[in-house]
Amino acid sequence: MVWWDSKKVVTLEITSWVGSIGAIHYYGKLCCSGDKISVSKKLTTKEAKELNRCDMFKSSYLPSSTDRLKSPNEIRKLAKKQWKRFFPEAVVLLEGMYACCDPQIVLVAPREAKECLNDLYDETERIGGWDGDEKAMKKICKQWDVEMEKLVK
Repeated sequence: MVWWDSKKVVTLEITSWVGSIGAIHYYGKLCCSGDKISVSKKLTTKEAKELNRCDMFKSSYLPSSTDRLKSPNEIRKLAKKQWKRFFPEAVVLLEGMYACCDPQIVLVAPREAKECLNDLYDETERIGGWDGDEKAMKKICKQWDVEMEKLVK
């Protein structure tokens, strides 16, 4: 088994249309082994009224479950609370792209692993990724794979 196809690794993908056609929401998906679950919360009456007031498309929001969230930080907080409910075998929660095997931000993992993996992510950002230093990226990605494999064994 390879780490990126393990039920022990969940990736949080955050997307948005904010900045275009009046969009004001962010969306989060928890992705694991081909399964994708939307990050959601209960929409309060107050939040529904505010959305109805602001929505340029004149949607009718009601208090209910919603996956339309206010910010990436709100999504991260909810994802940290929800991921284990949907993926109980998981041991690590990444933020990034599910289909990407390069270093990504680690939101939740055992402390030492999280520190090591986030250091590799920081180094990736520091060198500018593959466009910045391909030779260094090969080394970083090899180490990332080694550390991730330790988590999923």
